[in-house]
Amino acid sequence: MASIGIHTQIAFCEIAIRNFVRFKNPYKLDFGEKFLTDLKKSPGADIKIDRAEGRFENKKRSQTETDLFDELDFDEELILFREIMKPNLDANEKAHFEKFVNLEDSRIEFIKNMRNEVMHSKPEIIKKHSDINEWLKFLQDCQYFIRTIEDNTFAPFPR
Repeated sequence: MASIGIHTQIAFCEIAIRNFVRFKNPYKLDFGEKFLTDLKKSPGADIKIDRAEGRFENKKRSQTETDLFDELDFDEELILFREIMKPNLDANEKAHFEKFVNLEDSRIEFIKNMRNEVMHSKPEIIKKHSDINEWLKFLQDCQYFIRTIEDNTFAPFPR
């Protein structure tokens, strides 16, 4: 039953990130051809965006109401979040963002895997004591993403 709360937090985090990228982007970047071209220059983003574009085109042909954002996976949304935020921050904000919002490729992969453990109903998400710390870090990441988006702040959570 505890995974229901985790599931809800992850879902809210995904929605917050997707809506930020789609609507609340404070820099009003256009998710058009130029942005996609620039984004595809980021390591790992090119293949993921191409895959999302393919799914989007298939749904458009079948007249399914969707947009490209609905076709992104969580890791793709995190890449977009990182690529939108980092270049548009001043030096101080960028330092805080990089310190408290770790979105290096390896961390995005970790976050995606932790998310999939819950969202795809793995029966046992904690197998050993060290897993507890990993889950706490993951949930703190989700909370930090939400706080960063909602409050536009890069300050650390009190621990």
